[in-house]
Amino acid sequence: MQRRSDVPRPLHLHSGFTLLEVLVAMVIMAVIMTTAFGALRLGGRSWEAGIARASGNETFRTVADLLQRQVSQVIPMTWPDDTEKRIAFEGTPNQLRFIAPAPQQYQQAGLFEYSLTAQRQGLDTKLVLFYIPFNPDAEVFQTLASQQQVLLVEGLESVVFDYYGSLTNIGTHPTTSSEPPRWHQRWDADAQNFPDLVRLRMEVSEGQQPWPELYLALLADPGTLSR
Repeated sequence: MQRRSDVPRPLHLHSGFTLLEVLVAMVIMAVIMTTAFGALRLGGRSWEAGIARASGNETFRTVADLLQRQVSQVIPMTWPDDTEKRIAFEGTPNQLRFIAPAPQQYQQAGLFEYSLTAQRQGLDTKLVLFYIPFNPDAEVFQTLASQQQVLLVEGLESVVFDYYGSLTNIGTHPTTSSEPPRWHQRWDADAQNFPDLVRLRMEVSEGQQPWPELYLALLADPGTLSR
């Protein structure tokens, strides 16, 4: 008679995973991997956007500091003229010209002519700063072709300059004696004063980081016009 302990035991029926359990596990892993990959892509895009925004802000600060430094040093000069006084300053909606000390990178004293110009190329507009040593014998600004240039901003839709101040001295003209300072689209050389402020507006293409308006203060005193 065979003892109970010698009877072979059947194999355990649940020693592995069923096909259904394997499929469920694979689905769960796929969901986890998809979610993790999406989060990774989102994080990467946010990082790239942050880097681009920081780069744009740094460019804006650099351009703003450069322009404010040069415009604030405008020299209140006049061109030699036997008939009437003509200031050495010209402003149009897309160009600003003035005389100021030498650029910071020049380790020398002296005056320079500056031309801040909006140049249109195809569908894009760029802001360019031209400069050249001042010619004391000149009676007008020198041509842009002979000047050195620095590209400040590119890929713009438009660039517009506006000028704030009073074109004439109070009491010097019967029709303008009571005119308060205001914004002008132009500031010609026959004005009796220099403007108080220059506003620079740069419009960008859709989807690009916008540029804030720049307000550049002149420190030139109209009462100290020279030459």
